[in-house]
Amino acid sequence: MHAPSPPPGSTTADAPEAESASELRADFGPVLASMMGLACSIATLGFTYSIGPFIKPLADEFGWSRQQILGVQPLITLAVVALSAVMGWLADRHGVRRFILASQVLFGIGFFGLAVGLHSLTSFYLLYFLMSVGAGATTSIGFSRLLARRYERQRGLALGIANSGTGLCGFLVPPYLTWAIAEFGWRGGYVALGLLPLCIALPLAWRYLHDDGVPAATRAHPAPSAVAVEPGLTFVQALRGRHFWLMAVGLFSCSGVMTALITNIVPLVQEQGNAASTAALVASGFGIAVIVGRIGVGALVDHYWGPMVGAALMFPAALGVLALAQLHPGPALALGAVFLAGLAAGAEVDLMAYLASRYFGLREFGRIFAALYVAFALGPGLLVPLFGRARDVTGSYDLGLHGVAAGIALFGVLLLALGRYPDFGTPRARG
Repeated sequence: MHAPSPPPGSTTADAPEAESASELRADFGPVLASMMGLACSIATLGFTYSIGPFIKPLADEFGWSRQQILGVQPLITLAVVALSAVMGWLADRHGVRRFILASQVLFGIGFFGLAVGLHSLTSFYLLYFLMSVGAGATTSIGFSRLLARRYERQRGLALGIANSGTGLCGFLVPPYLTWAIAEFGWRGGYVALGLLPLCIALPLAWRYLHDDGVPAATRAHPAPSAVAVEPGLTFVQALRGRHFWLMAVGLFSCSGVMTALITNIVPLVQEQGNAASTAALVASGFGIAVIVGRIGVGALVDHYWGPMVGAALMFPAALGVLALAQLHPGPALALGAVFLAGLAAGAEVDLMAYLASRYFGLREFGRIFAALYVAFALGPGLLVPLFGRARDVTGSYDLGLHGVAAGIALFGVLLLALGRYPDFGTPRARG
């Protein structure tokens, strides 16, 4: 294990240790806005952590099967994949603030549309798809680009805290939504969801997210007569290298199997002989573990080699999932196994953003990270249905859990294959 070299574009001379150590303390607003923006994003609030409480009410009112309700996932994946590619290109050329603000408004309105316009399975699919298109800039692409440019020495921790918003969503939204549906019906539940991006994420983004994000050291020591060109690879150069494809394959595999585990954790634990209340507790444990994993990994990668940090979480998580399949453990051991998986799930997105900034630099970070995010988003769209199919065919989750364990372990192996961080040197001057 070896400590990382200074982040691309920085040196010890132009980023004094005392100054860099206080980056977050002096400028925490963008991290807070990004954290709440990701908690209220299409990737979390849109479906993964919100659909569960709606399944029974929608099935009771419209007579839809679970397969029909969950069948909206590929449409959401399609929208997110298409918008991710566009968002990366726009972010590198026009910044991200305006797109994030617009998407948060459209996202909230989209939930209101579901509340008043949902009357058939066709309208269900169409409204979710349109909402996903409108919310395209709420994924981690824009937030990660902004934070990667603003923070240097504490970049990993900044990304980790911001991405912990996804775990916060997983922990708080299900009980909030369950209460709202019980009090106001499922249409009221959609209104309750729409209020979150509009009343929480949007005001914080308006106040703290700006495209002039420049690292503290650069603000303190600006170039006297030249404009710095951010060091790093172009999009084409990144695609030609092995680092991109190792990350893309690993993210596709891990995100797909992790999402399959998340969306099935409650019925899975119940089928292994545990009560519904126990299953809910295990699911909450997963959300807490995601938060711990995101912040912990973010802090560690600022001091240790990122791939080793990630692999150290992936392999125990794979063993924990394997234990679920082989041993059918009781509540305590099931919670422990799921907690290990949650820690690994917490490492995915912020580790992806951090490693992208270290292996590819910031020159065209938006496009490169967007391409990686496409792989990350495609995984659930293709592997979640396979997980469900394995359950239907075998009558048990065991086969699917073996696949989940293999997918997590594969990501760990591919991380270790990345090798040392490249050295892109200092920014070049132009003008």
